[in-house]
Amino acid sequence: MAAPVFAGKSYSFKVDNGIELRDDYGGDGRSLHWEATAGPTKGQSETVDLHVVEVADGIYFVSWLEASGMTISRVMNFNTGEAQAFWTMPAKEGVGGRSAEMHTATMAEESAGSPR
Repeated sequence: MAAPVFAGKSYSFKVDNGIELRDDYGGDGRSLHWEATAGPTKGQSETVDLHVVEVADGIYFVSWLEASGMTISRVMNFNTGEAQAFWTMPAKEGVGGRSAEMHTATMAEESAGSPR
């Protein structure tokens, strides 16, 4: 498979829960460095390996596992600038199991040299 359209680029994501992210994708599109730039997780960041498949022209399903045990599965539509995400995470202390959330987001390509 050819490198995905987002390979080597940076995107900002504005999630429906107030979290804003900057995603910097590796040159082959198989790695991601994300950083929360606003919202309750501001300042958190991590570099992760990606699982990527193009499901239609300009639409990608991307998934990764974070060190915290959180999983992210995202459908990114580069034709419309919209994304859908499904997150799972360890449940709150004392509850056990896992929690899950669905979110929508808008995304926009960052210009080269944009501040983080």
